[in-house]
Amino acid sequence: MLFDRATCYPVSKAFSRQQVQERTGIADDVLAFWMKQGLLVPLPAEPRAHRRFSFAQLHVAMFLNSLRSLGVNVGVLRQFADLFQTGLREAEAAELSASELSAAIRLNLKLAQFASGRPVRVRISADDWGKSGTAETERDIVQSWFWEESRDGASDAGAEYAQRISGSLGTAIDWALQLTSAEHLMLEGDNAWVAWQDASGIARLAHDDEVSLHNEDGPLGAFYVPISRLIRKLWPERVEPARQSRKDRVASLLSGLRQDRATDHTEGSEMDG
Repeated sequence: MLFDRATCYPVSKAFSRQQVQERTGIADDVLAFWMKQGLLVPLPAEPRAHRRFSFAQLHVAMFLNSLRSLGVNVGVLRQFADLFQTGLREAEAAELSASELSAAIRLNLKLAQFASGRPVRVRISADDWGKSGTAETERDIVQSWFWEESRDGASDAGAEYAQRISGSLGTAIDWALQLTSAEHLMLEGDNAWVAWQDASGIARLAHDDEVSLHNEDGPLGAFYVPISRLIRKLWPERVEPARQSRKDRVASLLSGLRQDRATDHTEGSEMDG
């Protein structure tokens, strides 16, 4: 899969239905029904071969089961399953690296925000991070994105992809990437999502601390999903290695910054001399 951010997960392993049942605690007859309904999607296989699943499908199953435990019917579950399955499928098909794809989706979301008439803050100077303003054109957004994310995956191919796909598809990919993020394992606390259907019956998701939830057009009723807690429960043996990996990465970044500062100080002293 594309998700090289998710190396804390068993990305290359395929899971049998029994293993999915054992990991998730979901009854086998429920898993069978979800497979039949297309809520869970097995890996491609030969006819009559046993169905196997990617690690991401276990994440989908945990999310759906959380809603199911609250009495959500299969029609509503299907809306959320379709959101994740579309995002996972399109992320897999995108001819971009994981970092390029993540950056492209961030750009796509900003472009969709602009297209809806909502203001988008952009950087207006390549040299001064403090100079910002409101985008007047899509070009402003793309240029600012290149300046801000030059080290985080911004590329010509990513920009083209972001502008080519729809905002709804970008949203599906965004939530699929969030669903499979290794940050769930690394967090000491919780990352909870709020799930609901809007007036059109479309599945919506937000983080539980988003201001938009309290706007006039926010949900009148929603479901609370403690997603990070669910995923840590799914992969308990991978929590500590993931957190150690994060500590090592932070330590490496800090060491690099200290070396850069030392080099700058040395060069400055030589110039003064």
